Amino acid sequence: MKIAFEKVPRFPHWPLWSILLVLCWMMLGGIAVALGFETHANCSACWFKLFFKIPCPTCGFGRGMTSILHGDIFHGFLYNPLLFTILAGWLFLILIRALFCKSLRVVLSPGERVELFGLTFCMFFANWIYLIVAVG
Repeated sequence: MKIAFEKVPRFPHWPLWSILLVLCWMMLGGIAVALGFETHANCSACWFKLFFKIPCPTCGFGRGMTSILHGDIFHGFLYNPLLFTILAGWLFLILIRALFCKSLRVVLSPGERVELFGLTFCMFFANWIYLIVAVG
C-alpha cells in the first residue's frame, strides 16, 4: 500500500448536474424537517424502516446531525457511528485540500483491495447490527 499527498487544484471541477442534485436533495430534506417542526409530526423519510420494521444502514443520521447541531456530539455520534466516522474523514480531506491544495492518494495492490473490501463489508454490517439492536 502506498499513501501519499499529491498537489491538486484547490477547487475541483464538478459537473453542474451533481451540484444541482445535492442542492435539491438538501432542499427536500430541509422542507421535510421544517414541516416536521411546524406540524409537530414525527415524519420518517426512511422507507426501508417503514416496510421492513428495522432500521436501514443510514438510519439515525438525521437525528445524529440534529444532536450535533444542538451541541451534543457524543450522542449524535452514537446514532450512527460509521456514517459520522466517514463524514469526519471526508471533512478532514476537504479541509486538507482547501488549506494545502493536497489530495490523499492511496494505491492498493489487488490483494489489498480484496482485504479492504472485506473490512468495509464487515464494518458496514457491524454498524447495521448496532443500529438494529441499540438504536432501533
